[in-house]
Amino acid sequence: MNSVNDYQDQLVLTFIDKYKHTYVNEDRYDMVSLKQHLHFFQEIKPELNDWERVIFDAVIHMQISLQIHDRVESDFLQSNHTDTMVGSIQMNALIGDYHSSWFYKLLSGSGELSALAHFLEPVKQINRTKVELLHNESLSVVEILNKVEEIYIGLYDAYALYHQLADYNHLRNQIIYHFVYSQKPFWIENMIKRNSQVKDKWLERKSQFEEDSINRE
Repeated sequence: MNSVNDYQDQLVLTFIDKYKHTYVNEDRYDMVSLKQHLHFFQEIKPELNDWERVIFDAVIHMQISLQIHDRVESDFLQSNHTDTMVGSIQMNALIGDYHSSWFYKLLSGSGELSALAHFLEPVKQINRTKVELLHNESLSVVEILNKVEEIYIGLYDAYALYHQLADYNHLRNQIIYHFVYSQKPFWIENMIKRNSQVKDKWLERKSQFEEDSINRE
């Protein structure tokens, strides 16, 4: 393992050790995904002062919360739930709420309500987008993919805007590719089940992202 990976692994452990609830086991967390989110948010703003560190931690909490609630949604869609599975799903929902509460606590507790307002709107939009994907059957395949991308990039866009990042497009495309096209995340799998045409368009867009990346090199 190289020093970069060691450093990123330590970031994950530091964050979990600082904020994890005493009665929650680490295996409740997707450590790989958390490591990736920490990495990309750091890419947007590598150097942070004390206040910016509060913002960083708050946004990570919300990203964890959104991700865990997606897992809860995915688990609920499975059939034949045992009592143990239902208990696990309920626990995950509580963990998601726990990290969401940290988001509010850090931002409101700092006294910077403008920062809270700035990040609340994209969170609301992400949740509205999820509802629309689940209930609006008139969306085209392109609209579906665009909205799935919005779910995964929404907080990153807000974070980059907050820090007034001038050159963000290349990193933005890397983030979208990583979370939406390098693998099939929950929302892609879900949409493919609802509309088989999504898979072909997803593969087409995946190839385009990869081609653009090669051309940039």
